[in-house]
Amino acid sequence: MGKDVEHDLDDLAGRFGQNPRRPAILHRHAVEDVGRLHCPLLVADHDELRFLTELGQQVEEAVEDKFAFLEYLPVERTSALTGRRVDKLLPMVDRIYQNYSQSLPTSVLNQEIEFLTRRVSIPAVRGKHMKIRYITQTGTAPPILTAFTNSRYPPPRNYSRYLKNALRKRFELTGSPLILKFRKD
Repeated sequence: MGKDVEHDLDDLAGRFGQNPRRPAILHRHAVEDVGRLHCPLLVADHDELRFLTELGQQVEEAVEDKFAFLEYLPVERTSALTGRRVDKLLPMVDRIYQNYSQSLPTSVLNQEIEFLTRRVSIPAVRGKHMKIRYITQTGTAPPILTAFTNSRYPPPRNYSRYLKNALRKRFELTGSPLILKFRKD
């Protein structure tokens, strides 16, 4: 990675740290630390060749494969040089921002959690049956959900991921990180 790109990324990272509600716009070489970001993400790559050829599809598939943990992020290939599909970018950013800053009703959250835990029961945590008593939204931008349980230990990561993915799908949180916390009631 060139020094100019590194400098731009350092500058961006500094500005990002000051205002976490702004989308992070990163060059394609700087996505290694993206898992720690709690903001919408736009990856920029201005190589027209990648857009025009099969290589564009291969790059898109490689990004989706390498960053499978960011599956909730939509991918839109555009070209700044020709303007191709740029008109799709702003509506997508608006939709992501709406998802990023929306409030979720507690009653609906609790109904959904009840449905999800009946569909796939929570694995025992340290030999004890865990129960989610209720869940509520405790923050926005990004949505932060806190589940109050009968255990001081969180469920296994795969179960937490199951809940996050199901809630993201149910509430149409495409493009938005979702933070799910667990607390003893």
